[in-house]
Amino acid sequence: MGMKAFTFDGSHTWLLQVPMMIFPFELYFALMNRLNHAFSPHAVNNIMYELGRKHGWNGTEIYFKKFNIRPQVSDFSFFMEQTKMLGYGNLSILDLKSDHKQFRLRHDSTFAKLVLKNHGKQPYSVDSFTLGLATGAGGLILDLRDPVGLETTCVAKGDLNCEYLVSEGSQAYTQEKENATFPVDLLENYTLKQLVNSFPHRSGDRNYALFSKLQQRSLNSLKLTDEGIKIGPLTGMTTPMIVICYLVELLRKEFGLAKTNGLLYEVGKDEGIRSLDYLRSVGLEINRVEGVKIIPELLSFYGFGNGFAIQASTNRIIIRLFDNSFAITRSSIFGPSKEVDDYFIAGFLAGGYSKLFGKGFEFKETACARENNKQCLFEGSPSA
Repeated sequence: MGMKAFTFDGSHTWLLQVPMMIFPFELYFALMNRLNHAFSPHAVNNIMYELGRKHGWNGTEIYFKKFNIRPQVSDFSFFMEQTKMLGYGNLSILDLKSDHKQFRLRHDSTFAKLVLKNHGKQPYSVDSFTLGLATGAGGLILDLRDPVGLETTCVAKGDLNCEYLVSEGSQAYTQEKENATFPVDLLENYTLKQLVNSFPHRSGDRNYALFSKLQQRSLNSLKLTDEGIKIGPLTGMTTPMIVICYLVELLRKEFGLAKTNGLLYEVGKDEGIRSLDYLRSVGLEINRVEGVKIIPELLSFYGFGNGFAIQASTNRIIIRLFDNSFAITRSSIFGPSKEVDDYFIAGFLAGGYSKLFGKGFEFKETACARENNKQCLFEGSPSA
């Protein structure tokens, strides 16, 4: 399975019919950094690790079931190849015990190197999700009982390499997990059926203003590079949209609705500003008229759907987002929400338009995609 397994239809990215989000590395760092400063780094790492572990198991199992493959030790190399293809960097086996109950991996982490280069040494782990992926996938392939992973070294903390140790869980670990305060039990609902069927695959419309500009510079395609996955203006890793939905739900249950929503809004705001800066840094001249159209179109490269400005002035902006994969996926898993869900998207629009007009804008979601509604509406107005 190579890059041909990916498709980008102009509004969403898919991997084997699974809706994906492109997660830029700087966005991932910004999210983790804010979470670690706002809450307990230990609790945040636990959530990311357990989410990665569950998805590593499910994601590997779906592939084996799809192609009727019975997992063998030799399939470990397949998992490591896919990790690179998803934009996480190279994994290699350092040691595998003869009884296959313990293994060590080296992770040539693109993300950890970027963090060290751009932000300096970090006091805590920056990539618990990938450790979880390796633990879950390795546990499935080697038939480990309750596998547990440990990051022993990390480039972002100043070590020469990132290394993981994974082994069969001990009784002490099982007891510790049972006593954990974070809502890991929520992940028991995360099934293979949800992963595959969370959002129907349908052809999207090509972007207009932005897609045309990127196409002129050959920046519109999806490709794998040494820096990670590149699509349009974004460089990072790919993550199933269902993982994003579970992450948001886990954070809300652990840290509270208001705090989590506020944090996601601010992270989105920073990303909206950063995305517009990036487009200009690669030579795309964007005036205000073009920018009004381009900012919502950027959302398609993240995998969120088709965004259009249906009303725009310096006093009021209304954005329509069709086939919002986050809202539709979340609704299919947890049912219709009584609260608006898309705080990251609202923040993204606020940051982008604030940058474009040179004055503060705030956005809120006024209509959200449900089972019988394909569109979300976001309304923006100048900051008070």
